[in-house]
Amino acid sequence: MRHHGEGFPVKSSVYVCTRCGRKEGTPLGYCPTCGSIGSFVPDGNGKEIKDPVPITAIPLEMERVPLGIPDLDGILGGGLPLGTAVLLGGEPEVWKSTLLLQIAASLAKRFPVLYASGEESPALVRERAGRIGALEGRLYFLSERSLVGILGAARSIGARALFVDSVQAVLPGIEHSAGSPQGIRAAAFGIREFAKGERIIAFLSSQVNKRSRVQGPRALEHLVDVNLLLEYGKGEERFLKVLKNRYGTAGLSLPLRMEAKGLVPAEGSQVR
Repeated sequence: MRHHGEGFPVKSSVYVCTRCGRKEGTPLGYCPTCGSIGSFVPDGNGKEIKDPVPITAIPLEMERVPLGIPDLDGILGGGLPLGTAVLLGGEPEVWKSTLLLQIAASLAKRFPVLYASGEESPALVRERAGRIGALEGRLYFLSERSLVGILGAARSIGARALFVDSVQAVLPGIEHSAGSPQGIRAAAFGIREFAKGERIIAFLSSQVNKRSRVQGPRALEHLVDVNLLLEYGKGEERFLKVLKNRYGTAGLSLPLRMEAKGLVPAEGSQVR
């Protein structure tokens, strides 16, 4: 039932099962068709009926959630709004997973965070977390490749941030294989819609080729709100570049170096 009046508009949404495609008017906890649990996400192709609001009632500023890493917050305009999907690209062994784990641990100081990996073992992630000081009680780890399993776990712990390492390893459903262009796009789309529907921040890591292009469909970079690239520098030096930012300035670069506690801003470095 629609309600007219002040406050947030009430909308009628369509939810789709990420495994079999069944559509419902509410996000069922159990899919009657395929039996999957926690698989319903907002359907980007579904019709939504929304009440219009006066343009003067729209806030000029969006509330941002600081990541808790000052230099990173600096190049992102002070943090990220809830519902944001972030893509972190980089070549193999450039320390993407280390940076993601640092951000996840920083956010876990304030609320539950899920870090899901379908490529690395729990013991390896635990060892890395201990080495860089990322052992937080509200940071949860999940060894999982199924998109349904990842989203269901995030919902079950009330996660306010989700980290998926990497999007190429995610199995979006029986109709797509992991790592295929269609599978990568379906996985990213499902995570993005989940982030917006649940109002959480979602980070996805992705491999890039030598020309710094994300491996997979070009549309992947357009699906996300923020696109970051971690590149090699000299020796232990790395550069984190903001290629796209719907909520701030793109084109900024943050020099980093590896220390015992993970990636830190290079001494005397400045955002460029």
